Amino acid sequence: MGEPLFETRPHTASLAWPLAIALLATISFAAVLVALRTLSSTGSATKALAIVGALVALAAIGRLFGRVWDWDRTRFRVDRDRVSIVSGRLRVNTEIVPFTLIERVQVRRTVVGRLLGYGTIEISSRGRRSRLAFVPTPERVSDLITTHVRPNASP
Repeated sequence: MGEPLFETRPHTASLAWPLAIALLATISFAAVLVALRTLSSTGSATKALAIVGALVALAAIGRLFGRVWDWDRTRFRVDRDRVSIVSGRLRVNTEIVPFTLIERVQVRRTVVGRLLGYGTIEISSRGRRSRLAFVPTPERVSDLITTHVRPNASP
């Protein structure tokens, strides 16, 4: 396998939605607690509402931690003869696409992706399509792949 030509994890922008949801859930929970305190309610419905709010906030924070864990464990790697995507929490999954099988490489970037410097790379190989989402500097990675793909392939 040797030294990689390029190796990175997904762009940190991939954590934006889970972070926003966790913040929104936590702020909403805090607002519910403040509202209940100002109303001086101590009934069982009030306690149930506070418990549900806490559970929703904890679930959102737990989801955020799971996404951060996934982000930290995911790697995109370009070697001299293949592209590999390694991911997984407890069970590690490795998807390998040898350059000899690659038929097409396509880069897709949203406006936000262009501003923040990430994009999605789609690799087509013998009827299969592999997606690498939130790849930092996707044009650089795409150029690196296409320069190493066999000469008769159409990048």
